[in-house]
Amino acid sequence: MLWSTYFGTPGPAIIRDMDVDTTGNIYVSMIELSYESPHITTGALQTTRPGDRDSLVAKIAPDASRVIWASYLGGSERDLAPSIRVDAQGCAFVDGNTDSSDFPLTTGSYQQTLRGGMDAYVVKFTSDGSDLVYGTLLGGSQNDGHESPQNEGFESQLIHGSGGWHKGDERLLVHRAAHGLRRGRRSANGGLGGGSRAGPRR
Repeated sequence: MLWSTYFGTPGPAIIRDMDVDTTGNIYVSMIELSYESPHITTGALQTTRPGDRDSLVAKIAPDASRVIWASYLGGSERDLAPSIRVDAQGCAFVDGNTDSSDFPLTTGSYQQTLRGGMDAYVVKFTSDGSDLVYGTLLGGSQNDGHESPQNEGFESQLIHGSGGWHKGDERLLVHRAAHGLRRGRRSANGGLGGGSRAGPRR
């Protein structure tokens, strides 16, 4: 064993996914946080736990000697972050699903408001964890979720998951988020909305 360490909160929390960058830094996504985490770092995207059951995203040094950065990720309701991937520039991509109408997004992103009871989301953190390069919701009128973003190089990523684009009909959702079109300042809930649906049609 090279190293072993605790990483959690005073209450229940689950490390849901991990990734490693080219220099050995470890990226983790945690879910179901209902207590404050001692690992949150100054200057991170969200330093105060925003709501009910939140997620946490962190970058840990290769030898696990320190947390390089750690941030909450969520809004006022339940938020899940089941998947994390990191690109060659050290930017973390996180996707999952949210019930929060105030989930952190970026101005001008694809979808700015919840369309169902629960929508999927995808966000890209800056390399230092202080802000979002982009953040958007993805969903229809029913409940939607994402799993496993796949990086396709610097320009885009591919996201897949289950989506309820039609009432009572679970379908596969596939959406490509273009890197260059999603830059912008983070907003709690604003900017451009709408756009064409990314889901399959009958």
